[in-house]
Amino acid sequence: MWLFGISEQPLHMVLLRIKELYKFSEIYGKGVLLDAGKISHNNAIKKAMEEYKKYQVKTLSPVEKAYLESIKKIAKTIEKK
Repeated sequence: MWLFGISEQPLHMVLLRIKELYKFSEIYGKGVLLDAGKISHNNAIKKAMEEYKKYQVKTLSPVEKAYLESIKKIAKTIEKK
């Protein structure tokens, strides 16, 4: 057993970690899911794929960034002439 902080209440390390995780999830997240939820696995996968596609549209891959940079360089060389 460990003593918990100033209050010197004995707690097992596992319980301490669980309490810390609950506190963290309440402060920085949306809390802890208390039951199994109402969304099926297939719907969750579908939603995740949709969100990932939205993310991909907003971000560029390194290849796309390099392509755009090369186009900018070509455009600058043409403007100089």
